[in-house]
Amino acid sequence: MKFKYEYKYKELNILDICPPHDARPIDMELFRWSFNKINHPDNFLPCIILNPSRRLPDDNEKCRACALSFYISLDAAIKCYNNLTENAKKKLGYTHIATGNVNNKDGVATKPQKHGHLSFHESKNANFPEKFEIIKSLN
Repeated sequence: MKFKYEYKYKELNILDICPPHDARPIDMELFRWSFNKINHPDNFLPCIILNPSRRLPDDNEKCRACALSFYISLDAAIKCYNNLTENAKKKLGYTHIATGNVNNKDGVATKPQKHGHLSFHESKNANFPEKFEIIKSLN
């Protein structure tokens, strides 16, 4: 599978570990913090693109920065958002939650963490604005 940010894996010299070897294709509904319009240009960009000057201390962090963050449930997305500091919420700027169904052609996902977060490495042909819709305000 070719990945949308494979050029970043090469640039960061992490091609041998990114995406992680245990990441797998999935077929499920996922949730993501978003801006109000689903086609907002920043809605489906990894932090390596949104914040290229972010300090990334090791290769695993660099790899995670090349992935999109998703949650396996609406409840998990809300709880994790509510656990952020007000400063972090303001810096991120997200105002809504979007949901959509991803499939095995869209990329690969890491195993969800206990709080429901997973990292998703997009395939070159994935088009999430077409698959996702805004479902809830974060305010």
